[in-house]
Amino acid sequence: GGAKGKGAFRYQLSGPRGLPIEGEWYTSTYRVAVTGWRDKSGTPRRQYEDAASIGAKRGGEQVSRGDTTFHYMAVANQYFASAVTIDYSRDDPARRQHPWAYVRATTELPLDKKQDPNLPNFDDVTVRAASETLDLEPGQSVSHSYFIYNGPAKVGLLKLMPEDRKVETALVDTYKDAMILSTLTDFRSDTWLGRFASFIYWSDLVIAMTNLMHLLLAFIHSLLTWTGSWAWALSIVVLTGCVRMVLLYPSRKQTAMSMRMMEGQKKLQPEFEKLQEQYKDDFNGYNREKTRLMMQHGANPFAMMGGCLLLFAQMPVMMGLYFCLQESVFFRLDPFLWIDNLAAPDMLKWWGEDIPYISTPEDIGSILYLGPYFNILPIISVVLIFFHQKMTLPPPTDEQQEMQQKMMKFMVLIMAVFFYKVAAGLALYFICSTAWAITERKLIPKPKPGDVALPLPAGGPDPGGKSGTANGAAKPGFMARVLAAVDE
Repeated sequence: GGAKGKGAFRYQLSGPRGLPIEGEWYTSTYRVAVTGWRDKSGTPRRQYEDAASIGAKRGGEQVSRGDTTFHYMAVANQYFASAVTIDYSRDDPARRQHPWAYVRATTELPLDKKQDPNLPNFDDVTVRAASETLDLEPGQSVSHSYFIYNGPAKVGLLKLMPEDRKVETALVDTYKDAMILSTLTDFRSDTWLGRFASFIYWSDLVIAMTNLMHLLLAFIHSLLTWTGSWAWALSIVVLTGCVRMVLLYPSRKQTAMSMRMMEGQKKLQPEFEKLQEQYKDDFNGYNREKTRLMMQHGANPFAMMGGCLLLFAQMPVMMGLYFCLQESVFFRLDPFLWIDNLAAPDMLKWWGEDIPYISTPEDIGSILYLGPYFNILPIISVVLIFFHQKMTLPPPTDEQQEMQQKMMKFMVLIMAVFFYKVAAGLALYFICSTAWAITERKLIPKPKPGDVALPLPAGGPDPGGKSGTANGAAKPGFMARVLAAVDE
């Protein structure tokens, strides 16, 4: 755009509006306004605000330029984004013009209309930029160049488009890197937890794994195109299997440690019951003696920390696969069996819009709203997760542990409600991954009695810490120190 005239003035640039919501009755991601810039050190930054918070405040937080360099303002949903980006390519970096003074997200809700408290995320939003003050002499003009981007919110997916819709690699890199549109998705969460994850480079690791999963998924799909409309669904199954294969060793190690711990607790259950009766009014004393008993019999409770570390090591890969399936545009409107759209719930059977709280249109957005369709894949997923949880939980050794396990089982049922409207592609991944975990658990032989615990001599632990231990028990010298710590 250009301006020509006389005097000082600003111009205002409006962003996109009316971006469709991806499936109003089942989506969990509504319209969001995103502003991207680089700080004075050149690090990409962004501001991310959802429609509910923008509508409640009748406008988002203003982002002023200061020492920053604006790059884009956008409105996005789960899969797509519409953005206005500044074209700096024609400027000499030493004399670079910064056209925007500030950017602010705004609601498109009329001033005389209040926000619907039940559907705050359904309001339309846009973003507006105000230019720097322009002071033009007679006949003087100034021009600012912009790009309009309409495409996947995950900009890198443009490189994976099929040949008939291929986008030039150089253009995609311009969008991603020069205009930093990659921050629409590849960015830390704007919370204290997200900032901490970024500080320890956890966010970078998960983003790298997510991008790797996109590449692997596209490669597998290229090998399965001969299956026709089933290619993307089968790609999810194959990729899930490949990831589980890569994680087979740490997963088996973690499962074996858990099984040894469960068998050790079963063996010591009669002793736990005696301790519970002896210390029924002293919870701390019971836990102290319970820990001592387990350590003395080689069932080291601290060995379970190794299983947690193994699980933690697997998390970036599993999270990368999850986010990959959540943001890929290639599943949209892609069919499989009875499913018309892998990016939407499987919608096996229409059960109507007249079930109170469950499917009535006026209840859209409420916690109990499940939608007008019966979805079978989420139910299969939750049943498998519940069965796997039942296999992996050790027998409770006291009332508190029993109550904790009941709460965990109850949480699985609560999860079923939140999980009910998940996309069919994601549900397919959960089914395959959980079925693999159950099969893996079944195939690992149960530990033999001699592998579970090695009783100590009748005199109790060796003061020098030289007592024999086995498989997950404390190392020589360590048990004596732990028991001393327990006493203290």
